[in-house]
Amino acid sequence: MNRQIDLSGQFSTSVHEERSPVLDLFGRDDRTTVDRENRHFRITAAYHAGRSLRLKVRVERSELPPTSVNTGETGLLLYQDVQVRAIIPGMTIEARLVLFQTDSYDSRIYEYENDLRGVFTNPALFGKGGRWYILAGYKMGQTLTLSLKYSRTRKEGVTSLGTGADEIVGDQETNIAAQIDLEL
Repeated sequence: MNRQIDLSGQFSTSVHEERSPVLDLFGRDDRTTVDRENRHFRITAAYHAGRSLRLKVRVERSELPPTSVNTGETGLLLYQDVQVRAIIPGMTIEARLVLFQTDSYDSRIYEYENDLRGVFTNPALFGKGGRWYILAGYKMGQTLTLSLKYSRTRKEGVTSLGTGADEIVGDQETNIAAQIDLEL
């Protein structure tokens, strides 16, 4: 059995201009432009237990240091992945559990997810909550593949998610997607 552990770390920083409210010399509301630094730290460990099982854990932290007009903010994300192949020939199952807590949208953390073929999912996670998904695929022969993804996000302390036409009343969002790929 081939067992392998992969460890990786990443640090990134960026600076962008931000308009922030301040009071001018006469006590009136005004806006000023300040530079806002954003730092991200990430540590990932993956364990490959042969060809059929992979476990991966990630811890990520975002930091926005305080400025002259803004307080500092932080965000934290933790996830655990499990990927299983070949329980049934042609079948794969992937699952992820994510826990997150950030001070606001400004300290959000993006989480790339595996998804149906041709679909890109990279949600911005902020506030306090959790997300999980299960992605299953079954390849029948050389030409037909069936895929299914079920995901759910829950945020604590909110009465709705999203805005406008996309608003969901409640603290949970559930998505179900299915796909059939036929290769000719």
